[in-house]
Amino acid sequence: MGTNLYAIVIIRLGNRTTLKDGVVIARLFETIYIVPTLILLVSVVSDLYRRKVYNKLIIIFLLASIANHFLFLQGFESLKYGLLSALLAFCFMVPLFITKMLGGGDLKLLVVFGLNITLSALISTFVYSLFWGLILGLVMIIVKRQSKDFIKNTLNILSFKKPEAENLHSIPYTVALLLGWLTNLSLQGFSFI
Repeated sequence: MGTNLYAIVIIRLGNRTTLKDGVVIARLFETIYIVPTLILLVSVVSDLYRRKVYNKLIIIFLLASIANHFLFLQGFESLKYGLLSALLAFCFMVPLFITKMLGGGDLKLLVVFGLNITLSALISTFVYSLFWGLILGLVMIIVKRQSKDFIKNTLNILSFKKPEAENLHSIPYTVALLLGWLTNLSLQGFSFI
C-alpha cells in the first residue's frame, strides 16, 4: 500500500518518469528518495570518519523526516506508514543491538531511515544490507589476514560460547545499509541516468 501512496505523491508533484507494471518508478533526485538517501550518505561519512552516528545527526534526520512527510508527501497519511516502517526497523535491529552485533547509532539510524520508506523497501533494504555487511566483513577479514580469528569466533558463537572481544570484526554498518538501499532501488527499476 505504501508503494502506491508514493506513486500518487510523485504524480501529484509532477515527477512522473516511467510506468512499469502500473507503478510509477521514481529516480534518486525525486522527492521520495532525497531524504532517505541523504540520511544514509551523511551517516556513512560520519561513520567512516568517526566510527559513530551522532545523536545530533539522528535528531536532525528525524526533523527532516517529519518535514519531508508534511512538505512533500501526504502529511499524517504518509507519516502513519512511515511510523509503521520505523517500528518494524526497531524490531529488526533490537536483537542485533542486544547481541552487540550493531551499535545504538545503527539502530537509531535504521529507525529514522525507516520513517522515510515503505515497509517493503525497508525489508528489502535490510536484507540487502545484511548481505553487503557479510561481503564487506569478509573482504576486511581477507585484507587484514584475520581468517583464523574469524573461524575461531564463528565456532565459539555456533557453540554458544562467548567470542573473544578483542578479535571481533566490525564494519561500518552504514556503508552496508547504503549499499542495501542502492541495491533495493536498482532492483526496483531504479536508474542513475
